[in-house]
Amino acid sequence: MKLADKKSPEVDTNVTIKDIDVSQETAASNPHRAHSTGTMSKLKIVNLVAIATPFIGFIAAVSFFWGTLFNGTQLAIFGFMYFTTTLGVTIGYHRLFTHSSFKTSRLVTGLLAAFGSMAVEGPVLQWVANHRRHHQFSDEEGDPHSPHLHGDGMMEVLKGMWHSHVGWMLTPSFNGSMRYIGDLRKDPLVRRMSKL
Repeated sequence: MKLADKKSPEVDTNVTIKDIDVSQETAASNPHRAHSTGTMSKLKIVNLVAIATPFIGFIAAVSFFWGTLFNGTQLAIFGFMYFTTTLGVTIGYHRLFTHSSFKTSRLVTGLLAAFGSMAVEGPVLQWVANHRRHHQFSDEEGDPHSPHLHGDGMMEVLKGMWHSHVGWMLTPSFNGSMRYIGDLRKDPLVRRMSKL
């Protein structure tokens, strides 16, 4: 399925990555670089804390509860579920269903859809529709999970981070998205897996 082409006639489509010179890029030419140095430093600290805290908490909880409430069996189950749900979303939902990057058997298709569903990111059809829509409207109005549509202040940046990582799953915006998944809606297995 080809999404709508957003290229304007004046865009040179023969440009390669080697032709791009970002040394002349300014804050005005790239709104994602428009934040002041102070805001970016604060944001990097917030990112570090947000990424490190759950990991440190997990290690602390495992260490504290090891042998009483937590043991090797639970750690193995956690590892297996983390691995399979990550495969389900990254390889299944994203590469296979959204981008049709590869072909596989019906069994593997069903397993990847099931594993992705266990990640609690929504049914496969809804996830794919939202992600294809995201690619059409990346960081513009209409992007279902852009972090850049809430403003430039610190609180707005935090709201954008929340929305792009979690909030978009809690506030469904499926209206009009069915047009992005016409190919998958024809597949009875994917439709069935999406209803689980």
